[in-house]
Amino acid sequence: MVRNLSSRVRLSLLEKSMPSQMRERSGTANTASLRPVTRIETTWKEWPMMYSPIGKIKEELVSLGRLRPGSLAKQYNVCTKAQCRCKGTPPKRHGPYYQLSFTQGGKSTTRFVRREHLTRIKEELRNYKRLQKLLDKWIGLEMQLSEIRMAPTAR
Repeated sequence: MVRNLSSRVRLSLLEKSMPSQMRERSGTANTASLRPVTRIETTWKEWPMMYSPIGKIKEELVSLGRLRPGSLAKQYNVCTKAQCRCKGTPPKRHGPYYQLSFTQGGKSTTRFVRREHLTRIKEELRNYKRLQKLLDKWIGLEMQLSEIRMAPTAR
């Protein structure tokens, strides 16, 4: 996307996405005066590539909705009645029953979920997994930015 734009537009886009300490010295009126100020500026062209995905991640985090950690399991049970259908040939077990397992405060917990709550619980579990993936991605990008900030200045 950035490659198809004119060089003036590209520079203004890059300048807008730069950290404030870089913008202060480079001057916003004249984009030709962009120059390294501290040791992070040696790779200033990489900033938009990093901050753009982080902004998208933040927007997606806000729109996630309700969250619930854990996993959902479907199970079928056999009862203790001698003449029940679950003892027949072939056996027809009772169920399905849905069981939610999660850990909270270092303690494992299991709860049964009613069918009427099943779709909501599944959505909350999906949102939580999406949250974990987004946070992992964000942390990875922040680590890359930290490496860029710590890179020695090329003189």
